[in-house]
Amino acid sequence: MSFIKRFFNSFEKLPTNKVVRVTGFFIAPIFLLVALEVMHFSDITAFPAYFKDFYWPLKLILTYTFLLGGQCIFYTIFRNAVFANLINSLLFYILSFVTYVTLDLTGDPLLPSDLLLVKNIREIASFVEIPFSISYIISFLIMASGVAFLYILRKKYPFKFRLRYRLMLDIALVATFAIVVYAFCINYNFRHNALKKINVNISAFNPVEDLQSNGVILTFFPRVGDLIVDEPSDYSEQKIAEIKEKYSSVKSIASSDRRKTSPNVIIIQNEAWWDPTELPNVTFSEDPMKEIKELGEKFPFGKLVSPSFSGSTCMPEFECITGYSTAFLPGNSYPYIQHILSDTESVVSTYKKNGYETVALHSYHINFYSRDSAYPLLGFDKVLGMDDMLGVYENHKGWYPSDDFTADQIIKAYEEKESNRLFCFTVTMQNHGGYNPKRYKPEEYTLSVSSDTLSEADLQGVLDFSQGVKDSSDSYMKLVNYFEDKDEPVLLVMYGDHLPLLGTEGSTYIDGGMVENEGSFVPTKHHQLYYTPYIVWANYDISDFEFPEFISPANLGLTVMQYSYLDEVPWYQSVFKEFYNLMPVYEKYIKYTSDLERVENENNLSDEIKNFVNDYKMLQYDLIHFDKFATKN
Repeated sequence: MSFIKRFFNSFEKLPTNKVVRVTGFFIAPIFLLVALEVMHFSDITAFPAYFKDFYWPLKLILTYTFLLGGQCIFYTIFRNAVFANLINSLLFYILSFVTYVTLDLTGDPLLPSDLLLVKNIREIASFVEIPFSISYIISFLIMASGVAFLYILRKKYPFKFRLRYRLMLDIALVATFAIVVYAFCINYNFRHNALKKINVNISAFNPVEDLQSNGVILTFFPRVGDLIVDEPSDYSEQKIAEIKEKYSSVKSIASSDRRKTSPNVIIIQNEAWWDPTELPNVTFSEDPMKEIKELGEKFPFGKLVSPSFSGSTCMPEFECITGYSTAFLPGNSYPYIQHILSDTESVVSTYKKNGYETVALHSYHINFYSRDSAYPLLGFDKVLGMDDMLGVYENHKGWYPSDDFTADQIIKAYEEKESNRLFCFTVTMQNHGGYNPKRYKPEEYTLSVSSDTLSEADLQGVLDFSQGVKDSSDSYMKLVNYFEDKDEPVLLVMYGDHLPLLGTEGSTYIDGGMVENEGSFVPTKHHQLYYTPYIVWANYDISDFEFPEFISPANLGLTVMQYSYLDEVPWYQSVFKEFYNLMPVYEKYIKYTSDLERVENENNLSDEIKNFVNDYKMLQYDLIHFDKFATKN
């Protein structure tokens, strides 16, 4: 206490209380800066990434500048430096805390696009377990010390600004805030060029390494501007017309054979559906996908390459029902929330224009990812969530509505259809994470698992997940058995949206022998973490159907539409399908050519494909973000 007393007494030598208080105002954000860095360095892997960088002092200065800018605007609002620092500190502390918790839980830090899910925070919190770190407590105490520092200065050195000085100060503080926000969050040259010169990278591919190198502030806020879609410099109606002419020789995927009958089409995106037997170090009492694999010997069965790992369910879903690629969306964005804001051409709308009744089913809250508003804009006639399904609460298995119950909802939609043909897209929920602690009743487990390398908790997680896979497969076979004897043709497709989040920081995948331990778990370095199964079955002969072994969700949706033998298909969807004939998979992290060669470096692609990529992207930008010229030609 004597040290603290001497410290504050030393300020008495300064000319005025005003100088002390103003100086304290600029010192206070340093406490917050130190607090955030303590939280940052709780991850030991951040040390080498941070301090080996020659520019780390500049990064600290930039971070301090942003924190100061926040404090400035709160001071102009509340006219109280202590309260301004308190609000500023709490907001940045919470942002940092959530960032590192998100990193622990999902392998990715919090990004601006994640905040668009804030209305679903209650549902998200229900299936996550927040990890504990002593650094959270230490950093909070350091942050609180900064608030206490300003409070003591306020009591010991009181003063008031005259009105004219106050107005001048407000102008200066607001200007400081505006300049900081514009530079960090909006100005492209500063975010992507100036910051890059000091190794502040804003990557859409590896935000984990960015976080380790930059810290929370320089990882999060420069990405805010990426949520804004800038119009390409060469975009115009004439440009779209030129693209249409360029691909005028592409064969339409509309049916020219009147002998072909359009089937009822049912596509199921099964939550976290994946084959757990791919874990080499885990033994199963039975294969949870046995019946599916047996079916796959007679029908198309392969690997879907998802754009996401362990989450972002809407990304593969968006691709499948639109035919658009998430690789061409702004980095780290949620398409339904940010980009589907008006009527948008899609796979669904094409089925609708061909006389299909279009139905979307999701056995959970339909507002999640803003499906309730986006689905109708994509062409769905009916959009049903769990609150629209009678008996949903009596038909849970584990923590969520069962896949068996969801299969019943599909059957109900088919039996109650009002048109000759049905297009039904369904998103399941039963096998959603987390997978620990035990989620099923003892009598509900029909298989067992064992491993010499997994922890007890991780092994229980594998068991719970695998039981869900078994139930998912059973529900699909239930539909197969139901539709098998129907007179109407039915095409039944199921795929997994992404791999599950098993273990902590990839522990199940590492200890299970699927990926190597490289110190830190970065999913994008392991392409096998993006492969889920897909199966295509029909109650009629589809032996002439050709599905590639590896397929992207967008390609899957377009290929199913091709084999639906529709009378009318927009020209650009045929162009998209032609692209996928050359590149069956085109995702941000993984790409495959038609000869099943994985593309390690996109620069090695032929000029033909590179040009096709640019044309696809231009068409997609036109159809989603801008003037929809392609629909007018």
